[in-house]
Amino acid sequence: MGRTTICESRLLYASSIFIALCLQNLYDYCVSRLSLPKITPLILCLAFILIVGFGAFYFIPGFREKFMQSDNNGASPFGEDSLVDNVPYEPELNEAAKAFYNFLNVSKEPSYWENWDYKTSFFQGDVLSVDSEARTATINVDRPTGLGQLTNVPILCEIENTAIFYDVNMVFQDSNIDIFNELEIGEILYANCLDANCTSVGGYCTLVERDIYDDE
Repeated sequence: MGRTTICESRLLYASSIFIALCLQNLYDYCVSRLSLPKITPLILCLAFILIVGFGAFYFIPGFREKFMQSDNNGASPFGEDSLVDNVPYEPELNEAAKAFYNFLNVSKEPSYWENWDYKTSFFQGDVLSVDSEARTATINVDRPTGLGQLTNVPILCEIENTAIFYDVNMVFQDSNIDIFNELEIGEILYANCLDANCTSVGGYCTLVERDIYDDE
């Protein structure tokens, strides 16, 4: 079982010829005796195809199993590409996400900001404007307090060093993204200054998306 045998194929062929002859006789009778309008050859051909198709599906096991049988792994008989993946998306917990989780713990201590070091510490800032073409942004830095506003600062976040969180309970959303595909006014950016004056931003970059109802 599972393959159409030569005998079954010949039976299908003979049945098709017989059905075609029956349809032709019925067609001639309807036209000559019942004075019905002539049907086009296309309609007759479609009727023939439907009858043969149903006959093959129900009476030839090998043909039927080709469409009905799946393997033990649940694979589709039409190929793997036709399967719909219903597995929920789980973003990769990359180094940027791990660094941000660590930041959420250590930044609770006042000493984190008192001993802030641009080489190892995150800054926290609100995004005021974004220029995706120039890949710059204006950021109002809340902490540490000494940085102030970074105007049109280059954002040099590499894709593999990015993460996105949602501000409600800091839910991990995504990672390994182009930061400028997600960066919007009003969101919060956590990143590293690449020099003492923070004339460019990079390192581990985490974008926190705010709830749209926060400001209402």
